[in-house]
Amino acid sequence: MAPWWWSRLKQHLMNRIKGTHLYKELRYIYRSFLHYHRPFDYLYYRYVVGPKIRKLDHPIDREPTTDEYSVHTLCNHEGLDLMLWALASWYLVAEQSGPVYIHEDGTFTEQDRTLVKKLLPHATLIDRAWAQSQIDGWLSGYPAALDFRKHVERYIYMLKFIDPYFVSNSSARLVLDIDMLWFKKPDEVFDLLLQKKYPFMIRSYRPMEYKFTDGSSLPPNLQMANAGAIGYQTAQYELARLEEFLQRNGTDSPPRLTDQAGYAYILSASPGFCYLPSDQYTIKSKPDPVARHYTGPRREEFWFEGVKKIYKKVLG
Repeated sequence: MAPWWWSRLKQHLMNRIKGTHLYKELRYIYRSFLHYHRPFDYLYYRYVVGPKIRKLDHPIDREPTTDEYSVHTLCNHEGLDLMLWALASWYLVAEQSGPVYIHEDGTFTEQDRTLVKKLLPHATLIDRAWAQSQIDGWLSGYPAALDFRKHVERYIYMLKFIDPYFVSNSSARLVLDIDMLWFKKPDEVFDLLLQKKYPFMIRSYRPMEYKFTDGSSLPPNLQMANAGAIGYQTAQYELARLEEFLQRNGTDSPPRLTDQAGYAYILSASPGFCYLPSDQYTIKSKPDPVARHYTGPRREEFWFEGVKKIYKKVLG
């Protein structure tokens, strides 16, 4: 019988391996074979078409045409190709885009920064080190929020959850994940964000497995929230409610769900909170959607379905 420490060591090593970029890429290739039965489509659009966006000799963005709202996305080094395609798809459908802010998680290389500057010259890159130097001023008087934001190694999504509120002067925010692709003009987004001025999120097809530190859960309706696209007015993001949520959150909740649950908790306090139509802003495959959030379990489809639809328009 193996000693107790051997099992723990094996588990630790497996967790380390599973967290590597190579493991994730090999898993996607494996799934493209056995789950989707589309290995050649995946390999072609991921490794042949996908990198071509980096070689464009012209920007994929435009100057902002409105300052009524700003667009925010959180990106790491490994997700740079996803982000480039996601923002390229956004500019294909958003006739009037607000200023774009890219919140980098501290893993960007100088080459990454150079590439972003070349392809997204009108975007503002929010450096993690700079943002970290601002948080004492941002969150003075909110000790739980300040503590979470200071210790983002575990809760990296705090950069997406907290920082957009502070770095923009626009009256509204649109927070997008880097695995969200856009295929048609999002009229509902602009109507809710700029006309009705209601906060919104995407509706998931199953409830999130999130609980507060006391074991209680979000109300059933809020358990369906998905953070692929989030819209709100600045006044609807109440710092007192942020503090309340993070006090209740504790330090044992799944890091990947904290921002999702937190946004639902904060924004649902505002009248009119709603979900975007799930047949048009979807997670699962739907015919002719406005946008689709290609979450981790469906990441292969980002390439062989999503990029396949738009690559000719993006690459010219």
